[in-house]
Amino acid sequence: MPELVVCSVYNLRDRVAATSPTLVVSITNPDPHDIHSAQQQLKDYDGPVLSLSFNDASGRPLPGDVLPNSGTATALFDALDEHMPDGQGTLLVHCGAGSRRSPAMALMALTYLARKEEPTDELAKRLVDQVMAAAPKCEPNQRLLSMIEYEIDDAPLVVGEILDRVQKRDYPKEAPDAGKIGKKRKLKRRAFRP
Repeated sequence: MPELVVCSVYNLRDRVAATSPTLVVSITNPDPHDIHSAQQQLKDYDGPVLSLSFNDASGRPLPGDVLPNSGTATALFDALDEHMPDGQGTLLVHCGAGSRRSPAMALMALTYLARKEEPTDELAKRLVDQVMAAAPKCEPNQRLLSMIEYEIDDAPLVVGEILDRVQKRDYPKEAPDAGKIGKKRKLKRRAFRP
């Protein structure tokens, strides 16, 4: 299995410089500004880049959303076959925040690379452990997780494992300072009432 790096577009340049990836999977929104930002972050990298542009829509898409599809998976699988045929090296996957699309796409890549292994609970745990280590606070995109099940035989074990792990985490419902910010806003609103 490859080394895995999952990050946001904001620390992409530093992560590329620190890890010298074998392949970069660059996921952006289909917006010229987002695409340009990622390209700027990768301008010093001379290795292969798979650029994918789609929105982070898990549930009902909004009008105009571009969604991942079978072509997205095929492009990923082709890039892995070309640049990481033996599954070795470093795979770097980034998206806007590094928490939804990139962990799900990283899991798709790892599942694809492990497709020749016997699909067991142990393999599923190992793949999910690798993604969770690279992106500990991830909330993988549900649409991409569904695609993994559809595109790769015997992938439901892996998808079930990550869903179980994400659901079992005990995250606070809001950021630590969110309550303080909300209280300050309420006080300000009251101060301007007649």
